Amino acid sequence: MGDGLSAAGAAGCGDSPVPCDLDANEVVRNALAEARLIDDGFMVAALKDRADCLEVIARAALGDPTLRLSSLRSQEVLPGMPGMHGARLDFLCERDGGGRVVVEVQSAARGFDPRRARFYASLLDAWSLPAGTPYRDLPDCALIAMCEDDPVGRGLPLYTFSRTAAEDGGLFGERGDGSAIVIVSCEDPDEGTEIGRVAHDMLCADPRDMLVGPLADAARAAKERDVGPMSKWNDMVEGIRAAGRAEGMAEGKAEGMAEGKAEGRLAAYADLVRDGLLAQSAAAERLGMTQEQFAEEAAKLAPTGA
Repeated sequence: MGDGLSAAGAAGCGDSPVPCDLDANEVVRNALAEARLIDDGFMVAALKDRADCLEVIARAALGDPTLRLSSLRSQEVLPGMPGMHGARLDFLCERDGGGRVVVEVQSAARGFDPRRARFYASLLDAWSLPAGTPYRDLPDCALIAMCEDDPVGRGLPLYTFSRTAAEDGGLFGERGDGSAIVIVSCEDPDEGTEIGRVAHDMLCADPRDMLVGPLADAARAAKERDVGPMSKWNDMVEGIRAAGRAEGMAEGKAEGMAEGKAEGRLAAYADLVRDGLLAQSAAAERLGMTQEQFAEEAAKLAPTGA
C-alpha cells in the first residue's frame, strides 16, 4: 500500500521540509483515504459498533446464512498466565443461541502463523469455562482470519480446519469438539461468490467501489468521521516547519530538510497510532521500519499538544 503522507509532502515551502498546504486535516485525511479494512487499525475503528458487518463476514466465512450475532467486543484482551503470553483479539462476537466467533485481520507484511491461531483459540477456551462448569458446556468457537494474501498457499479462497482423525477423517464425537479455524485469502477474490465479495471489499480503499452494502457504509462513515480537534495537528505541523526553516539556514541544508521531513512523517504517524486511526504495524510498514524501530522512535516524541 502506498504512503499516505508522501504525496502530501512532495512540495516544500521555502526552507521548510513540510509543504505549506500540509495542514492538520490533510495529514489525517490522506491516511484515511488510503486505509482499507484489511488494515486492522482502520477495520477496528470502522466496525467496532457494526455487528451487521461482522455478521456478513462470519456468514460468508462459515457458510451459514442464518448466523446472527448478539454482541461484539473489539480489541478484547485475554491475559495469559503470570509471566506467559496473552492475546488481543480484533473482534470477539457472541452468537445467538450460544457459541463465539473471533475475527482477526492480517496484512501480508505480518503473515498468519498457524500456531498463533492455535494459541488464540486455546486461550479463548481457557477464559470461556468458569471453574466447576462441565467440559460439555464449553462454547463452540470459530476463529476467522481475514488475510491479505494466501498464507496457506494452496490457491483456495478459504480454508476450514477442524480436528479429525488422521486415519479416516472422522470427527471425535457426533459434532466434533466445536472448534474451527477458518483462513480467508483476500488474494485474487472471486466477486461472483459471497466470500469473494467480502474479500474484495477488505482490500478496497474507496467505499464507492465496494460490493457489500454494510461494509461500504461502515468504511464510508469511518473515512468521513470527524477526527476531533485539529489544533494539535496544526501545532505539530507548524513546529516542524519552524524547525525546518532553522535547519535550512545551517550548513548541510539538504540533509536538514530530509531529516525534518522524515521526523515530520514519523510524528504524524505516531499521532495517528495514538489516536487509534492506524495500526502500529501499518505505520511502521509505511515508514519502512520494523514495529520495534517505530515504537522506539515514536517514544522519543512527546505527544502533540501535550
